[in-house]
Amino acid sequence: MKLSLDQIEDLLGCVVPVHERTYGVGLEDLAELLSHLREKRRAADPMMDLQEVSGLKLDYNGLDGESREDLVKAMKYTYLVEEYFAGLINPHEVDEIAAGFSMYYRQTRDLLDDPEDILWHLEQYVLGNARQHPQVHRAAWVILAYFFERCDIFEQPSPDWLPATPGIAK
Repeated sequence: MKLSLDQIEDLLGCVVPVHERTYGVGLEDLAELLSHLREKRRAADPMMDLQEVSGLKLDYNGLDGESREDLVKAMKYTYLVEEYFAGLINPHEVDEIAAGFSMYYRQTRDLLDDPEDILWHLEQYVLGNARQHPQVHRAAWVILAYFFERCDIFEQPSPDWLPATPGIAK
């Protein structure tokens, strides 16, 4: 039997506290990495040259507008993620985390068509669905950019693929 919250409270004779459920892997599994990025991003050189990013993968996956800009901007700091994983005792941890991202990406891609929605779900995979401090939010995008660069999330175009509009990819 499906009852509304009001009906349940009437039946039980008391207020039922309902809070929106928070979920995600980030706040526990990636807490140290998020903290590392939060600290190191401040000290990183904002004028540092960005490694040349091929627009082909971005184009192939339909990433454009602000999401594309945010992902490319976050790529400036992905070396910090590499630095973090290089300092871990378990050298396989990055592969285990990458496998989780890849699996979640594939599940999400199978349900959603819009790359913007897929990115949003991947962001929630890192942060959960509760609002986070802006620094933590930006750190999450660095993590997404890192796994994007590694090709753990989103598809790599075939070598002969060309964008529908020539000159779009850089």
